[in-house]
Amino acid sequence: MTQILRTIPELQDALAAAVEHAEASTPTVGFVPTMGALHSGHGELLRAARESADIAVASVFVNPLQFDDASDYLHYPRQLEADAVLLEEHGVDLVFAPSLDEMYPGEVEGRTPRTRRCASASETWDACGRGPHAPGTSTVSPPQWPSS
Repeated sequence: MTQILRTIPELQDALAAAVEHAEASTPTVGFVPTMGALHSGHGELLRAARESADIAVASVFVNPLQFDDASDYLHYPRQLEADAVLLEEHGVDLVFAPSLDEMYPGEVEGRTPRTRRCASASETWDACGRGPHAPGTSTVSPPQWPSS
């Protein structure tokens, strides 16, 4: 049965439990990050994660940093119940579905969060020609960074 987790500590605890109860001595985790509104393309990624890993994990988080138009972000479909059905059908063990505040603490819905980019990842993997989408996939909020 697929577990839906809303906070980082819940995800950490569930992952620890899944690893502890896995049959493999060093279990692997297949992770599929999504923004929800899942379709057959996501299904292929979920199938591959399930087939290639001991523990299948997906995220459903509509990341405002992946939109260059605030209206697109505000109107992006949020359908976790329907997505959960597809995730369950594909054997996903854990679903991380955090709120905006969980990922960007203290920010206000509809405003762009204050962030720091992991420049090398976004520029190396697929940022070329994709506008703000790729850097948004490799950005974290400052509370997750160690203080310098």
